[in-house]
Amino acid sequence: MIGVAMSAFGKRLRDLRKRAGLGQAEVALRLGVSTAHLYALECDRSPATVATLQGLVAVIPMTPTERAELTDAWSTENRRFRVDIEDAASRRVVARLVVGLGDLTDDDLTAISDVLDRRAA
Repeated sequence: MIGVAMSAFGKRLRDLRKRAGLGQAEVALRLGVSTAHLYALECDRSPATVATLQGLVAVIPMTPTERAELTDAWSTENRRFRVDIEDAASRRVVARLVVGLGDLTDDDLTAISDVLDRRAA
C-alpha cells in the first residue's frame, strides 16, 4: 500500500476492515467480489456502488457511528444516486437512508414520510 493514494472512503474502508481483523480475501469472499476488486475500492481505483456500500456495511462488523462515517465518506465522493444531489448534507442523508433502509421499521418510514410531507406542504 506504500505510495498508493487513497480516498477518504477507501482509507475508512481499509481501517474498518483491519480493525475487524479481516483480510481483503475474507471480506471479498463475504461480499462476493474478487480480492482485486476490494483492493481497487480501498485504493480508489474503482468506485463503490450503492449495492457495494450496502454489502460492506453488512459484512464488516462496525458500530453505528463507524457505519455513518463510512457512508458519509462514500456520499462525499459519490454525487449520483438516481439523480444528481449537489448539496453535501442531502447526499449524506440519502446515503444513510439507502444503506439503512432495510433496518427501518414501518413506524420509522412513516415518521420520515410525515416529515417530508410537512416540508412539501
